[in-house]
Amino acid sequence: MQSGSADSGEAGKTDTITKDRMSKLESEIQSQEKLISGYQMENERLYKEIKQTDTVHKATYDKLYQENHKQASELAQLR
Repeated sequence: MQSGSADSGEAGKTDTITKDRMSKLESEIQSQEKLISGYQMENERLYKEIKQTDTVHKATYDKLYQENHKQASELAQLR
């Protein structure tokens, strides 16, 4: 009988350790989820910034291309 009560004492101790470990893991998971959420928000902000920069770059490129073409035409007329 003593071995039976010792086993149940061991099982209770294991349950407590498991619950403590589970609590720590859940806390760590929540912390990681907050980090992931923050990274996701930052990625979305940077993605929008890149898209805006690409739009400005394309508009600038088009404007310079047209200006270059115009000047090339004027140069050809002057020759």
